[in-house]
Amino acid sequence: MKIRKYFILKLIAALFLFWVALFIFLRNPVPEGEALQRPITVNIENLKQDTYFLAGIKPSRSSVHPASVLEAEKYVMNRLKEIGYEWTLQEVKGEQGQVFHNIIFRYGASDSKDVVVIGAHLDSCDVDNPGADDNASGVAGLLELARFFKEQKPEVKTPIEFVVWALEEPPYFETEMMGSAVHANNLRDKGYNVKYAISLEMIGYFSNDSFSQEFPVRLLYLFYPNKGNFIGVIASPAERALVRDMKKAMNANSDLEAYSLNAPAVVPGVDFSDHRNYWKHGWPAVMVTDTSFYRNHAYHTPEDTPERLDYVKMGEVVKGVYAALLSLQ
Repeated sequence: MKIRKYFILKLIAALFLFWVALFIFLRNPVPEGEALQRPITVNIENLKQDTYFLAGIKPSRSSVHPASVLEAEKYVMNRLKEIGYEWTLQEVKGEQGQVFHNIIFRYGASDSKDVVVIGAHLDSCDVDNPGADDNASGVAGLLELARFFKEQKPEVKTPIEFVVWALEEPPYFETEMMGSAVHANNLRDKGYNVKYAISLEMIGYFSNDSFSQEFPVRLLYLFYPNKGNFIGVIASPAERALVRDMKKAMNANSDLEAYSLNAPAVVPGVDFSDHRNYWKHGWPAVMVTDTSFYRNHAYHTPEDTPERLDYVKMGEVVKGVYAALLSLQ
């Protein structure tokens, strides 16, 4: 009896240690970070205006509607002009020879071969999909980030290259025709070194309902909240240090908690955005996301509309990412 009891105690201890190790591996916990000396104020109306306009383009800004995508591109360029940026257009060709564009603009030195990339894709999926969360929210967040840099004028050692990517959605996803693939390949060909890349992929949908958050593996409920009221930082196991630094800055400067997952691409969703194309060149890259279809059931449907989004929490995402960009300089 004593031997059996001893064996059970050892088994419990081993299972507990395994749980702790798995928790540390998955959650990648970080100590408390420091708040920025110059706090920033998000313009919620900017986020709403940009999201509502892009999601309201009819027909939708899917690649099957080139004129609608062009309207979205023109809107982004007008907003950049208002903020005070110059930009360049990089051609991205569709299957039938249609011409779309990556919209590229920089903050910091223009002659540096080291660069930080942050972007969001402009196109929506399917004919009748407004694409508010996917991914008007990401583009709106990117524009607000760009405004912060222009207004705050922080010094940066490494220039930040902002990109509004073309053609992320099917039928171009996972092909070399993706706008982010064209951009990453061009940087490689010109001898640039990407210190890291960030993809803003759906940053506007949140829920306080129990079990509104889903996961690719149910076991993850043991390690993460079941309420979809956080922002995710997703990357491969190679980016553990980068993710820790990002989360530390984000959680110190935002009222919205960031949780992370470092996992191989075999886990569904880990590589489901533009960051995948920077991995191909050996560059660190992460996705900042509300976790897409693991939370937002309107993903890739006509119900992905702007009134379903939480613009206050979206603003907290933007604040956190801004702090991360500065802390990682």
